[in-house]
Amino acid sequence: MDKKLLSAVEVITDRIPQMPELAIVLGSGFRAILSSDELSEGIGFDAIPGCASPNVPGHESAAIVLASLGGRRVVLVSGRMHYYEGHSMETITLPVRALARAGVRKLLLTNAAGGIAPGMQVGDLMCFVDHINMIGENPLRGPLGAGGTGFVDLTHLYSQRMNRLIKECSSRHGFTIHDGVYVGVSGPSFETPAEIRMFERLGGDAVGMSTIPEAIAARQAGLEVGGLSFITNHAAGKGAEEIKHDDVMDALRQAGTRLAAVLTDFCRHEGCPEIEP
Repeated sequence: MDKKLLSAVEVITDRIPQMPELAIVLGSGFRAILSSDELSEGIGFDAIPGCASPNVPGHESAAIVLASLGGRRVVLVSGRMHYYEGHSMETITLPVRALARAGVRKLLLTNAAGGIAPGMQVGDLMCFVDHINMIGENPLRGPLGAGGTGFVDLTHLYSQRMNRLIKECSSRHGFTIHDGVYVGVSGPSFETPAEIRMFERLGGDAVGMSTIPEAIAARQAGLEVGGLSFITNHAAGKGAEEIKHDDVMDALRQAGTRLAAVLTDFCRHEGCPEIEP
């Protein structure tokens, strides 16, 4: 095992010796759940070897946090590192790889995305049924210090079982939710209308700048993976408004409480081991 990964696993397991089965990566807008009273002390990214503190609004103070949500033990990854910040794929995927080594078996990845598909509106949710990697790099490229083989079958990367549960929970909290294909790009600039037209013709339903590297690394590690996007804006050429990061963040803040309720409901029904009294 890579030395940085081994050191990260040691730091995490020292603080969380009994690792829950389920981890949730909290993308932009989903961090409202951190206001819960049922959180344990977190492990800041700056204390985990190989991690870096993100500097993107909505991802500050990144940490791995043990929580009780819906009466279930779950570990939350609050914030994430992005390729467009200049991080390597090794760095971006280290939290997921370390949690897998520490005992996590299920992973829900959340993010903010721009809507491409007709009928997809700002404020909707989308379950991943597949993805298109347009980032230009694969996290399994090069020496596989994390172990395993790079020739990983991604045919059934996203769990239909988890998707069914996500959709049930989202509908209970008033969200319109779609099945869709997520297109991952490198960013940080938003896409051009021509690029969005291309993605639509390729079968893409929403576009964002994260998640795919973590999903591939998680699949390599044998985890069950789910993906969930909150649609914050219409992709370029799909709406009349100019795309601004501040507007994206405003949409996320407005939906934060309801997104937190969806995740809590998901944890309640996911089947993780019950919290010990």
